[in-house]
Amino acid sequence: MHLSGIVSNGTQRVQIAQINASIYFDYIFFQTCNKL
Repeated sequence: MHLSGIVSNGTQRVQIAQINASIYFDYIFFQTCNKL
């Protein structure tokens, strides 16, 4: 129970990090396109 809770929490953090990264890269891409 405890171990699976740690694993699921880690997976959730990875998913959040991936979402944040994709938003960040979309933002950088958008800013770059605006400057062109």
